[in-house]
Amino acid sequence: MKYLKYTLLERCRSLDDDAAEGASDEWDRAIAHYNAALAAIRPQLPAAVRTILDRFSLHDAKVLTYFLTKRKLSLLVQLEGNLARPGKMLELKYTVAKAGLRIVKHGKDKEWLKEWGRIQYDEFGKAANTTEETFSHSLLMGGGFELRIQFTGLRVRRLKKIIFPSVEQAGLGTA
Repeated sequence: MKYLKYTLLERCRSLDDDAAEGASDEWDRAIAHYNAALAAIRPQLPAAVRTILDRFSLHDAKVLTYFLTKRKLSLLVQLEGNLARPGKMLELKYTVAKAGLRIVKHGKDKEWLKEWGRIQYDEFGKAANTTEETFSHSLLMGGGFELRIQFTGLRVRRLKKIIFPSVEQAGLGTA
């Protein structure tokens, strides 16, 4: 994350009111800087990225599952909702660039296990110094790890329902 850093988010959550308030002001400035940088590159972003920015918020969404093949990464995401109205479900399907995919751990040992699938904040960007037109999507996940995706293409589609088989149906039950 270039703007919405994990360490800043942790300071915003401080129990020390003065420290949290100062960090909150810094957070607001970071969001303003990110929004300005995003506005500058927006016309260059793929249509799917602009669709996400215009129609959906990944803040507090939950990654239900993901799968990775040679150059494709699919994230199945459920947007924030409530009991009465569950959030919409999306598939984000990236064509992963040569720079690939990285997971960066920011949190303390085993802290990342808590809410590991929850997206706290995300940032899109344009990657520099690449031979192909490459973009980035960084997702700051609960528990302090960051998923950094370098991609050359992105498709987004809304899903009506995801049905997960039971352990027995999947053949994973104990024998």
